[in-house]
Formats: sequence, structure tokens, C-alpha cells
Amino acid sequence: MFGTIERFWRRRRTIFHLSVLMYPLKQNQISNLLAGQLDRFVPAGLAGGWNAPTTAAVIASAFMANMARQDLDLPRRERCLEQMRDQGPKDLVEELKWLIAFREGEVVAADWDPFLYRFNFINGMLAHWFIREKTIDFSTKSLFVTMVAQAVSGVDTQAMNERFAELCSRIGE
Repeated sequence: MFGTIERFWRRRRTIFHLSVLMYPLKQNQISNLLAGQLDRFVPAGLAGGWNAPTTAAVIASAFMANMARQDLDLPRRERCLEQMRDQGPKDLVEELKWLIAFREGEVVAADWDPFLYRFNFINGMLAHWFIREKTIDFSTKSLFVTMVAQAVSGVDTQAMNERFAELCSRIGE
């Protein structure tokens, strides 16, 4: 009984943190869209001692990697890689500055791919959680960047799954 209640509340907190990362989606949309991921990673997170922001970051990593693999054709992947390299933030401080500029309406990204815009937003929020709130660790932050970059680069699915499992095992070390 206690495990069921704890899993329920952890799922609710994870959905809340996902709604922050995946704004403007609402919590009920996230619950429906990511039901399978939530069913998979909330119990795994509880078993691994992850908090709700960490579990949300892992789910967001898998979601964005899957989106890159399924929704981006080759020319769009190439454009995203170029934009990630040329225009995207290069380190944690730049990611925080990008997020602040976004919040203040200073980011003009009319020529950015919507996928890349979402990537930068989530990346900035994770930098905020890592540096300012200290609710995730560096392994969680690097999981997101690594998985999305590999997916956009077209890395083999099996290699990505192995890397994903390896990075998830490092969380909390």
C-alpha cells in the first residue's frame, strides 16, 4: 500500500516537473503523451533513489531523442546540428544566460528550428536545476545533451540505448 501511494505522488511530482520542461503542454497532456515513459521511469527512479526533477529530466531526454529520430528528416537534422554548433549555448553559464534572455523576451529565434528551440529551453531549465536549485546532478544534465545530440547525429538506436542505460546508471553517483 505504501509503495503504491509513494509511486502515485512521485508520478504527480514528475509530471509537474515535466510540465515545466515541456511548456506550454499542460499536465494532463503530458500524462497522456508520456504515460508509457512515466510507467517505466517513475518506478525505476524510486528504485534508484532519484528525485522527481531527475526522473523528469530522464523522461525528457528519452522524449527529445525519440522526437529527433522520428520527426527530423536528414536535411532538418543537418540544420539542427549546425544551429546547435553555431548558435546554441556552449556551457552551463551560457545556458542560464540564454534562459534568462528567453524569459525577458530578448531571444529572437525566428530562423531556429522549433525542435532546436525546445532543446535549448529544456537544456536551460536543466542548467538552472543543476546550478541554482541543485535538484539534479551533472550525470542527469549530461544525459539530456548526449542523447539528443546522438539522436540528431543519427547514431544507431542500439548504441543509443546502451549509452542511455550507461548514463542512467551513473545518476546519483
